[in-house]
Amino acid sequence: MWPWLINNLETIKDILWIVFTFAATVVAILTYRRARFTLLQPLHTEVIKRQTDLLVELLDFLYDDGVNFYFKIDYMGIVACNSYLLMKEYGFILKDDEIGKIVDENKGGMLILKESGTLSSIKLPSVFEKKPDEQSVQNEITAHSKEKYEKAQSGFADIECLYLTKQFSDCMKTLDHFIDNPFIPSSIQQLLVELRNDIFYNLKVIMKTTLEQFIIQLCNIGSKASENDPLPIQHQAIYNSFQRKSRHHQPKIDRIRKITREYLMIDKKWN
Repeated sequence: MWPWLINNLETIKDILWIVFTFAATVVAILTYRRARFTLLQPLHTEVIKRQTDLLVELLDFLYDDGVNFYFKIDYMGIVACNSYLLMKEYGFILKDDEIGKIVDENKGGMLILKESGTLSSIKLPSVFEKKPDEQSVQNEITAHSKEKYEKAQSGFADIECLYLTKQFSDCMKTLDHFIDNPFIPSSIQQLLVELRNDIFYNLKVIMKTTLEQFIIQLCNIGSKASENDPLPIQHQAIYNSFQRKSRHHQPKIDRIRKITREYLMIDKKWN
């Protein structure tokens, strides 16, 4: 045995050196991984904290008691605002114009429906053009309203823009805040983008068509109205017509809430 050990001492030394080197390498790798985990742990903890706070805020924003999120979008307010402005645009005289003050106070922007992004009904004055007197302006407005009124009686109406409410604008700012936030998981972010697209589809397509049908019908029966027998305008009926054709948001909201609850482990049974 001893002679064999002596004869193979160099080989045994090489083998032991390989084993030692391998063991040292494994220990070094494990030590590095542990050290990296320890160094990154504060960063990971902060990310989780920020994400948790944001997802809780998202759940509050999408909280649904049956009508809450639809109230935030304010479809009803947009319908009321635009139906009122359309009646004025088409030359109808309103018995009680107090609603005009409410509309002006709550307007929160404009959504242009034309692909070109320009409005043909708005004339920009030339810098070399003389300032028209008030009577000329009023006559031009009256003539323009009469022309639109007559076209609507023939079954044609083309709404170029929608006026939005402040409540709608605030809701979309909050929604954009969640969509653009880098701490929102991509699966939730994608659903939020789809939700926003559905909202604007409802406005650009469904509400535009609904309001056009409303003003056409109104112009066709407008000649029957009188001071003693005014036309009854039911904004709720216009809204109901819009809602029946619009894309409903509840299924998408339910999916967003479900995924958010999974991220937050709300339904997890803690031991």
